[in-house]
Amino acid sequence: MALPAIRELRETFRRDISSLSADFLSAMRAQAAEKSKFVSFFQQAASISRDSADTDSRGVIQQHLAKRTRFAARLASPATTRAEASEIRGDLLADVELVGEALLDREALVGDQVGRMLSRLDADGSRMVATCVERIQAFFGAFRGLEAQFHEESSNAAATELEALSALSDAERRQAPAETRSLLKDRNTLTGLLTGGHDSRQTKIDTLEDSLTSLQKAWLRDLLALENDKERKRARDRVAEIGGILARLRSEGGDL
Repeated sequence: MALPAIRELRETFRRDISSLSADFLSAMRAQAAEKSKFVSFFQQAASISRDSADTDSRGVIQQHLAKRTRFAARLASPATTRAEASEIRGDLLADVELVGEALLDREALVGDQVGRMLSRLDADGSRMVATCVERIQAFFGAFRGLEAQFHEESSNAAATELEALSALSDAERRQAPAETRSLLKDRNTLTGLLTGGHDSRQTKIDTLEDSLTSLQKAWLRDLLALENDKERKRARDRVAEIGGILARLRSEGGDL
């Protein structure tokens, strides 16, 4: 802008925005670090629950295999009658079904635990997003205030300087810079520039605020979708794995 008073106001506006933005970005970086820790804590807790269930399940299978070893020894004994052998095989297959129930019970427990963790993730994450959105709204509210102040002060400064320039004599006007003479010929140009700049900045502020707010909400939505999908897939795979384990145990038991 050609008028010195407006140039000075513009530099002040830029400094104020720079300071405001620095504080905002610092707070957002801290929020991002908190989110990262938050997600990591959930993933670790869910992993511990799943690992604990896997350890318990391996224990159940090992107990069954120990029983099968004892059953196999009894079946191999010459003293075991055909009726006893049939009863032993029946007990072994019944134990396989108990193993299946135990494994599925542990899987159901994991699903329940992780489900509660996901609900907590949703609730705590929603509070984090709400806090972040409030911070975004506060920042852009202050941004709009500074922009509105700049627009008002620059419009007043322009009017004041144009009035002063209008009071110049013809000789003084001829000696004035070309930009000044141009503004004096078409004051609407200056008014249009100021108003256009104001409208453009307001639009950019609104767009950026909407974008940042949407990103915060999308972060939680995408996180929950990802973790729920991972848990559903894990549960499906685990149930299929248990089915395979039981089929193998039945087959091995039947071969004794």
